[in-house]
Amino acid sequence: MEERLRELLVKSRGGATRAQIVAAVETRPRSTHRLADDLDFDDKTIRHHLRILIENGVLQRSGNEYGAVYLLSDRVRYHRELLDELVSLSS
Repeated sequence: MEERLRELLVKSRGGATRAQIVAAVETRPRSTHRLADDLDFDDKTIRHHLRILIENGVLQRSGNEYGAVYLLSDRVRYHRELLDELVSLSS
């Protein structure tokens, strides 16, 4: 999981955007629209990165399609120190 987080948030193209999303949902769960507004990205961009983060077990979705919010997965919470370090590297 550690190397996967490093790849997703630091090494790969789009990592900085994904790191911003992770940092935002780390403070509180947010919807796609709220993330787009808060981070000043297009909804489509946010959805793309959310899909990647969910597929890789970084985030999980809670709620139905329209009212869904995104939060850190349990696996990632276990690696919180590393996550904080990687998010700061991406800034």
